[in-house]
Amino acid sequence: MDTLKTRMAAEWKKICALPRKERPCYIWDYYKLRILALAAVLAFAVTMTWHAVTTPSETWFFACFANVEADLGENSDLHSGFAEYAGYDLTEGILQFEDEIYCKPATSTTTGSAYYELLTAYLDAGTLDVVVMGTDDLLAVGEAGRLMDLSDARVSALAEEYADRILTVEADLEDDGELTQVPVGIDLSGSRLDEYYSDGCALGVSANAPHIDQIALFLSYLFS
Repeated sequence: MDTLKTRMAAEWKKICALPRKERPCYIWDYYKLRILALAAVLAFAVTMTWHAVTTPSETWFFACFANVEADLGENSDLHSGFAEYAGYDLTEGILQFEDEIYCKPATSTTTGSAYYELLTAYLDAGTLDVVVMGTDDLLAVGEAGRLMDLSDARVSALAEEYADRILTVEADLEDDGELTQVPVGIDLSGSRLDEYYSDGCALGVSANAPHIDQIALFLSYLFS
């Protein structure tokens, strides 16, 4: 520490001995890397602080639209339309629409698929509320056990309201070899999503959905 202080004092003395006009050039020539590094650190700190202050911390709802070509993310008509319909204040919370996942679990292998792994990560982490996919693909995800059983008390009202649209998969619930029909999806034919899914699509509720109370509102918007 004493050696560092001595070196700093000597360097400061050297700078002070230079003519005033030469000091900036000397400092830049010999310390520019340190100056640039310090500036980068400060810029990063300011950026992170700005994001922490200005970015809403609460998430209103999180939906994934898999295998779509259209932009359904932030500022899309679907995104802004649902935000307005639901009365979300997007300065206070986040409405997240994921539209960049492409996987076909019903017709192709999911092994090594980064997109499918991302989807399952969303489902398993308890951050995603609903996933929308082509019907066969959604049922394949349901067969993997990652969608909520719509007979669950938390969503049974949805199953009743959309009883004529319920989609099921066969599952061995008791692990006794007997297959049972489990409701895991809601057919979205005739909804606002028809223009994005030409072959039809369905909605599944994440088994770990954090905003179950918003799903009825989302479905209401889709069919409004």
